[in-house]
Amino acid sequence: MNKFLDAIRHGEKPTPCRVCLSICFVLATFCSLSPAAVEAQNYVFPHSDESANGIRPSNYPQWRLNNHARDAYLWWKGLRITPIGTPQSNMLRVQKDPVNGQLPETVSEGMGYGALFAVYFSDRDTLDKLFRYYNYYKRNPNNASLPDSNGLMAWKIAGNGQVIDGNPATDGDLDMAFALLMAHRNWGSNGAVNYRNESRKIVRCLENNYIENSTGILRPGNFGGSNCDNPGYYAPVWFNEFKKEFGNPIWDKVIQRLYNTIYHFRDVYKDPDTMQITNTGLVPDWCTVDFEEVTAYPDRKFNFGFDATRIPLRTGHDYVTNGQSSPGNSWLAQWNNNRLSNWAKNSVSFQPAQLGAFYELDGENLGGNNTAAVVGSFAVAAMVHPSQQAWLNNLYERLLNMDTRTVDKRYFTSCMRVFSMLIVTGNMPVFE
Repeated sequence: MNKFLDAIRHGEKPTPCRVCLSICFVLATFCSLSPAAVEAQNYVFPHSDESANGIRPSNYPQWRLNNHARDAYLWWKGLRITPIGTPQSNMLRVQKDPVNGQLPETVSEGMGYGALFAVYFSDRDTLDKLFRYYNYYKRNPNNASLPDSNGLMAWKIAGNGQVIDGNPATDGDLDMAFALLMAHRNWGSNGAVNYRNESRKIVRCLENNYIENSTGILRPGNFGGSNCDNPGYYAPVWFNEFKKEFGNPIWDKVIQRLYNTIYHFRDVYKDPDTMQITNTGLVPDWCTVDFEEVTAYPDRKFNFGFDATRIPLRTGHDYVTNGQSSPGNSWLAQWNNNRLSNWAKNSVSFQPAQLGAFYELDGENLGGNNTAAVVGSFAVAAMVHPSQQAWLNNLYERLLNMDTRTVDKRYFTSCMRVFSMLIVTGNMPVFE
């Protein structure tokens, strides 16, 4: 299709077979993304939000960026979305990677990502089937063994449909709630799924059970709070819209908590000899209310890892969407991501393929494969300032050409590749 469009743009006459193949490709893509295309919708992919703040890759025209994002989603959908292992017909789930020949598990985090992608790629049929699976596994917040339509999803489900852990992991529920809210603003709520009502039920459960009113900390599940916080779960764009739609100002306090955490880590790490500040912009996977290392729970790491990759992604998206109009210290959405970008590009001499997967907060590379989780989140971070244009272009080129047959075929990194490409290409606006 790209060659066909290039031929037209450059005044060439495409051959009939190329025309036929291109038309077939367009029709196949349209059908795969919009099986309910006859239904009215307010927003259709591509979105290419021209009102957004920040910059985008300048090494490709917008129509190519849109195609890249769409192709990434179709590849991801073929790899991750399956009806196998669902408890009822008319359901779909997002599968992780197989282990020891077993059917891959599903986690609520992946269901949230799948719902977000389906909404933004105008894939309503997939969204509805994913939600039915999510809804089937909702559990009572006070007793994870009890089904509860007003609760949150059990976070881990075996490939055969058995619940492995009935407790929630709130990041997936937050993403699902936002996806349903955007679906309501796109398609309305008079169809098979009442999107607004289902979004509100999830949001109310979160407000009533998973936010510490005194601190604004979002509990990561049926544990944690002041003694265990995950900044990567915080999605300020989502929280702003929950407050606007459903009226609870507590979300301002949750946003404030995120930016207070970022503010705290802005200049904590200094060379003990020179007392020079290490300006990395990195924030840890986990910390306490006092920004210390978590000791109450094992394996909650105090370095920049996969959980923390979502911090530049979500705060960069906040700046692109809202500028500096979010509550709290939201100016940090631009300031800290610009600082992160300066440190990152200088640490690898503008070569994104040299980025590691894990870092100490002072910037020491702890190793790990170069993945789309880091490259994609750093690309979103680079969007916040014009001085990062060359670095953003390099990051995007790397993101586009990651080896999706190996490391970035894995569950989390494959999800982050699509998520970051939606934002970087301008295709993740807030529907009004």
